[in-house]
Amino acid sequence: MDSSIASRPVVRATTDYTALAIPVLLWVLAILVAHPWGNFPLDDDWSFAIAVQRLLDTGTFRPYGWTSMTLVGQTYWGGLFALLFGFSYNVLRISTIVSGALGLGAFALMLRELGCDRRKTIIATLAVGFNPIYVTLAGTFMTDVGFAALCMFTALFFCRYLRERRATSYVWAIVFSIAALSVRQLSIFLPVAMLLTLLIDNRRDWRAISVAALTVLASFALLKGYVAWLAARNAIPSEFFSPSQGLSRLLSEPMVLLVKIEQGTRAAIEQIGWYVFPLLMLRVPGLIRGWLARPWGRQIMASVLLASVAWCVLMIGTHHMMPLNWTTVHVSGTGPVWMHDSRDYALDVAPLPAPFWMFITFLATTGGALLLLDIALTALTLFSAWRARQITSALSVRMFLMTAGVIYLAPLIGAGFYDRYLMPAIVLFIALIAFETQVLPAEPRSSSQFSRTRLLRIAAIATLVITGAFGVAGLHDYLSWNRARWMLLDTLINRGVPVTQIDGGYEFNGLYMYVPHYDYLAPHAKSWWVHDDRYIVQFKPQPGYRVIDSADTEGWLSPFKTRILTLERIADGAAASPQAAPQSAQQFAQ
Repeated sequence: MDSSIASRPVVRATTDYTALAIPVLLWVLAILVAHPWGNFPLDDDWSFAIAVQRLLDTGTFRPYGWTSMTLVGQTYWGGLFALLFGFSYNVLRISTIVSGALGLGAFALMLRELGCDRRKTIIATLAVGFNPIYVTLAGTFMTDVGFAALCMFTALFFCRYLRERRATSYVWAIVFSIAALSVRQLSIFLPVAMLLTLLIDNRRDWRAISVAALTVLASFALLKGYVAWLAARNAIPSEFFSPSQGLSRLLSEPMVLLVKIEQGTRAAIEQIGWYVFPLLMLRVPGLIRGWLARPWGRQIMASVLLASVAWCVLMIGTHHMMPLNWTTVHVSGTGPVWMHDSRDYALDVAPLPAPFWMFITFLATTGGALLLLDIALTALTLFSAWRARQITSALSVRMFLMTAGVIYLAPLIGAGFYDRYLMPAIVLFIALIAFETQVLPAEPRSSSQFSRTRLLRIAAIATLVITGAFGVAGLHDYLSWNRARWMLLDTLINRGVPVTQIDGGYEFNGLYMYVPHYDYLAPHAKSWWVHDDRYIVQFKPQPGYRVIDSADTEGWLSPFKTRILTLERIADGAAASPQAAPQSAQQFAQ
């Protein structure tokens, strides 16, 4: 690679409010158009909302049993909004939307400060914001969006420190990394990546390195202290240690672990490849120049791309197309559909047309191949510069972004993950690709090269629009069918049907009937925490049940242009007679 790259400084651009405002405003507008309202829980946020309720009622933090992350920061953030505007799931969703918008603003600001031009900054920020995972979970009180936002703020301030070496930026980076730790334990990857970056830097600022090492140790100490504090109050959630216990079991079975690593690596590369594809299109010219400048570069590029084509054909031919490891993104849209007897994650609604998923599979495999080439080129560049003792601030930034993404993925690949867990890595790799596009040297371009660049830019924007439209439509449909579901559930409860006789799906059952250590995969288990499934609310009829009520869903995607049903077991005869109503369900809200 050209030696001028290693010496090229990171230029801090004047704050460009247009580059910050355009993606944030477009994202907020899209979320509002999707109409993410309704006073009911989604996914796991019923458990997190209970922690907020307890905080408001007692003034102390006490997580619910169905919790495996630290959750403190998430609870106090939601509690602040609930204190100001009153407790409801709508208010908690607003808190997530605000944190998501702030995170996008921090991300755009970081790219502009790193010298990315306005167009690349806007495209990169939109790629983060309109990621279907980010869009969908912004309409919930899940921790993923808030955690990703804190990672973006941490990256902003640490990259600023690498560029300017101002202590205040370093302090803020540490503050936000600890704030992220208060939401999820995995944020330990942030101070570790800081430490490794400072160690490889030529300047070897031992005071900064010492602070980074102390931050890593302090983060582990805080986690240990947090667990001890919960234990002293007899408040450790029953599911708190389940992720670490699962990883420990895998470590004791090396062959199973190797299989998991292979499957997890492939799934992570494919899913991240889809979401970073728009930025990779902008990166292609620089990527080609970088590899052609290296021995065997042409052969390496050709081999990787041919392998990606073969893998894409194999996935489509064997009907193992995208999406993989779904919970947020699935074959019918977005947002988990955990209804009656969905213990095997089978969906009750039809999938989107196969050509759509063929196209997404192509994006995923091609994007994954280009991402691997980009990461490998970055690693080679960093190694060469390190050997020559020519690590500059620009290379340090690239080191941090790449290292942080890889460190974050490592435990997930071994232990297994849901697609939403990938969001911080997606953010870091999008930033790396956007910055790489900027720091490679420009070359004089002919008219044909200009046409190819324009074509790549069109491809980037087109895939961004398609992916973003899918995400926004998925959020709309996710809320639409849930509004219909909770209207039917409220109708049952208003008739006096006890909640213990209703299987209303994962969120309803968890909110009212959660018990620790419930083995929902056991043969005798009916569904998630169900006592008696005399009444079922789901999308399709079921043998032995009759339809007693229904509600239409206003889907933008074809699978959710349907209706959801209330079923009653035929063997029990007519509907239950009214009884004293139990705790009221969350009221349906438009």
